[in-house]
Amino acid sequence: MTFEEQCNSAAANFLQTAVLVDDQAEFGVSAPLAPASEGDEFIEPDELAGAVAAISQPAQAIRDRLDAGAITQGFAEKGLICSVLKPKSSASITVEVLRLAPKSDIIVLDWQMGSVDNGDIALGLIHNVLEMDRRGGGRLRLFAIYTGVRDLTAVSTRISEELPSLTSSTNQFEFYNAYATAKVVVLGKGIPADHEAGQGDRCTEEDGLAERLISEFARFSGGILRNATLASMGHLRSNTHRLLARLNGDLDGPVVTHFALLNNSADAQQYIADLILQEIEAQVPLEEIVAKYAGPDSIKKRIKQLFADGGRSRIVLDSENATMHDLPEASAMALVDGSVEALKLHIEDFAEALGKKAKDIAGQFGPDSLPRRLYGVLGDDLPDGVRKHEDFAIASTIRLTNVEAQNFRDRKHPTIRLGSIIHDADGYHICLTPVCDSVRLDGDKAQFLFGRLGEDEKKFNVIVDDGGVRKRLLIDRKNVFVKTLELIPSADHTVRVERKLFDYLVPVYSPDGTKEFVRWVAEMKPMQAQRVVGSVTSNLSRIGLDEFEWLRQLGVNWSG
Repeated sequence: MTFEEQCNSAAANFLQTAVLVDDQAEFGVSAPLAPASEGDEFIEPDELAGAVAAISQPAQAIRDRLDAGAITQGFAEKGLICSVLKPKSSASITVEVLRLAPKSDIIVLDWQMGSVDNGDIALGLIHNVLEMDRRGGGRLRLFAIYTGVRDLTAVSTRISEELPSLTSSTNQFEFYNAYATAKVVVLGKGIPADHEAGQGDRCTEEDGLAERLISEFARFSGGILRNATLASMGHLRSNTHRLLARLNGDLDGPVVTHFALLNNSADAQQYIADLILQEIEAQVPLEEIVAKYAGPDSIKKRIKQLFADGGRSRIVLDSENATMHDLPEASAMALVDGSVEALKLHIEDFAEALGKKAKDIAGQFGPDSLPRRLYGVLGDDLPDGVRKHEDFAIASTIRLTNVEAQNFRDRKHPTIRLGSIIHDADGYHICLTPVCDSVRLDGDKAQFLFGRLGEDEKKFNVIVDDGGVRKRLLIDRKNVFVKTLELIPSADHTVRVERKLFDYLVPVYSPDGTKEFVRWVAEMKPMQAQRVVGSVTSNLSRIGLDEFEWLRQLGVNWSG
């Protein structure tokens, strides 16, 4: 299985639903050629003013009728459900599509609906769904314009003009949003002869549409981590009944007992939330899925795909001058099994590129240097490679950030607890107060312990995205600066972050009764936060004493 096939497999496991909108959809009808002037009783669009520009002259359509039966059958064969909507007015179809959109992974739209439409309805629907997704915090979604218009370039041109939030890739018939979570593709109905010369690879007949859309979805959603994630979510979707069988209605009584005995609704709710998460984890065979989609074989397939697509793998020789050197495919793949040995084979080439002797640089390619040399392993230049590695570091250690403010629309604002990162006049600080001491707070103030995080570009152990600005931070366990802040508990007996205009703020107690604030920046994942505390406390609890030097040097280190 190639990497592309792995992407298709993961996408197929995840995808479940699609909605198709076409005013010429018919069941059991082949797709005859029809002149563009043959319109039906479609009510012309009148509800999308402001979403797109005024209606322009329609492009010439060669193939109008759509065999809805062949399409739904094709989706069924791939294990997907496809709803076919035949609109009678722009207003009604907008309501129906927006109602279905939250549960639809793929939205397929005809370009011309009615005799004078030139994509205005389709553009309006894409605009409205993207806006709905944006307000909801984002959504992985594929839009497909499936049209009988002969010249598909006319369609892609209007999309680029009317939807400025989308940018075109190297392929003029594919568009993406800023976060690469939404993709719009232009596909032609029928066979290559139905469209202009050179557009044959964009053509798909009805019975092959499902397979083509799965492939299009996989091409923008695929990746080592995304494949594993999509496969995991797909497995969970397919096995939700197992989860519900374990957490069934017979357990309602014990839940009531738990609330009654604990006498603390917040703690009881957290217990239920933790229980559900643990059951979800138990139902997903993560080890097997990761081995299949993110194991060493998959990583090598990803590198092989890079070279097959004309890309190259590069190693950083001199980070100050951004000097990089190409690696052959075999060496790039060998990095997965042992990077030091793979690079030793090219010391002579590296020396020549740097204008030095091999013996002078051989020691510079040891294990300690590798983290700064692998930024271009998948073809990235130095700045992009550094940024992507920082992105992974943030994903690995940070649970919530103020950049993800839109995620708090459907959930409570975070509370101050172990791992919370704040910023005040003294800089960045991380909360060291245990979780158990961050709840059930009584009184008008509560003391929280914080350790300072210094900003350091070269020496750091935490990376955060503070309002879109990347920060490298260091908590120096051997030189810890700690301070106590008196914070104001909220009505739920926790210190909850508040929203003030564009900032998320933490209320600080002031003796004169005024309400002061410090900025909330992020919250670390629990295990990473616990490691910070362990590092700090272990250093503070060290014992220094004089001893027999022979025993000190030859004996086993007390700290392990």
